[in-house]
Amino acid sequence: MSDLTFGEWLTAELQARRWTPAELARRSNLSSVEGFLNDLETSYVTQIRLARALGLPEQTVHARYAEGRPLALERARAAKIQQAIACIRGLLALHTPASKIHWQEQSILEQFEKLPDDDRIEVLAGVADSPHLREDFLAQLNALLPDPVEASA
Repeated sequence: MSDLTFGEWLTAELQARRWTPAELARRSNLSSVEGFLNDLETSYVTQIRLARALGLPEQTVHARYAEGRPLALERARAAKIQQAIACIRGLLALHTPASKIHWQEQSILEQFEKLPDDDRIEVLAGVADSPHLREDFLAQLNALLPDPVEASA
């Protein structure tokens, strides 16, 4: 696996040429290249345009995209997990009146259920030590894991 995402590699190519993203966009006949620098999806046709603008073989750009994709996906997943942990911790820390805690927890459960199974495990590990997490609610979250584990007392 590459140690650079496609966006990082592309940024390095721009820096080596002393081009701005706007210059690359102009040379590749694209409206913008900002999204590609941030590792958004890059179509095969766009990769060809970028290769031609950079004066590189098309295969080089295709290979760099393929090599950097796993790292970009891994980083995006890690960022989503951290965002979910921060959101849940923030909701748990709110001074919510007892009459509204049920609705707050329902909101957390709905968000938690939308996560892929592997992400749920990591998010729960990231919030399990929260001082605001009640044991019964922890059990509800735990029940949503692919292989629920016994809650430690």
